[in-house]
Amino acid sequence: MRLNNKTHTTGSADSAHCPYLRIGVTTRCNYDCRYCPSVPTDSPPSVVRAATCTSRPSSPEDPDQVLTDEDITTIIRAATCATAGVRKVRLAGGEPTQRPGLDRLVAAISRIDPISHVCMTTNGTTLGDHIHDLIRAGLNSLNLRVWSLMPNRYEALTGGGSLSVALAGLDAAQAAGLTDVHVTVPVVRGENDDEIESFVNLAVWRSITVRFMEHDTPLAVGAPGAVTAQEIQDRILSQHTLETISQPALGGPARVYSVDRGAGRVEISTCLSRPPCWRCNRLDVSHDGFLRACPLRPFVIDLKPLLEHRDASSLLEQAFEDALWEKKQVRPFTQNRGLSDAGPATREPVHEVKPPIVTRLDRTPVGGP
Repeated sequence: MRLNNKTHTTGSADSAHCPYLRIGVTTRCNYDCRYCPSVPTDSPPSVVRAATCTSRPSSPEDPDQVLTDEDITTIIRAATCATAGVRKVRLAGGEPTQRPGLDRLVAAISRIDPISHVCMTTNGTTLGDHIHDLIRAGLNSLNLRVWSLMPNRYEALTGGGSLSVALAGLDAAQAAGLTDVHVTVPVVRGENDDEIESFVNLAVWRSITVRFMEHDTPLAVGAPGAVTAQEIQDRILSQHTLETISQPALGGPARVYSVDRGAGRVEISTCLSRPPCWRCNRLDVSHDGFLRACPLRPFVIDLKPLLEHRDASSLLEQAFEDALWEKKQVRPFTQNRGLSDAGPATREPVHEVKPPIVTRLDRTPVGGP
């Protein structure tokens, strides 16, 4: 079958603009997935292992560790005022619907000017109970993670989850009038890679977007067990025509294709085999307040001390400025992989708040003692 390429546009780390903020709102989850995606699945193995060290030792239920509604809205306001210019917020977990009062948080975020897009990643199992309140509160978009379209396999991969309940959540979202709906499929060889065609058919049937992700299993990408984006694309092209379409300005870095010139779409993420750093437009904040510029770089900024400071707003804005600068350092990384022709950039660290509030994963202070 045919692949028709057109220009791909999205936010770029080359410019002083990074309008997409992903923020964790809980570590609670009603699933026990075999390949838990609580650490972003678009991170390489070494970063995934290191990223688990950035959270303070705590129980998922510890209110002293999870950001409060006020913390989250304060951070988002700072992100909108910084050069990054955040306009889109994605709520993630854990399972976000496990956070009490989630609709109140969505309403508070949607009232922040100039936030125009509030979306959520979910397993869908409790959407029927929450979707109407969330849409009324301002939820614009939904990302439903589905491991399999086979009930028994889905149950095994999610530690007892029900596919019918998850798809009922998708039904509820579409019936409530939500049109921007994505289904995300982490593809794992020997687990669900034989269902790629079934998920493409789901996109066509429901006129939604299905996003295929290279998933970070214990086997690194490049090992015989890994399913790369190129393989996913080749399998789809064996049955369908794909036409590249432009991502919206607030979309992510994954390539987007229409299927057989219809309303169904697929996205194919190359974040492991070929990181699209030069067009990435996202920053991440964990549930306990760590700002990460890029999952490919071991650099985090602890925002919690800043939230307690009397000059919290200005310090948070500066933290986002530093994160954006750090994000631009992916240029040398991508250059080594043939993805960029830009050279390295340097700048002196600007944080001078004591105790240090910028830390790396090895807890080495940045910006002075």
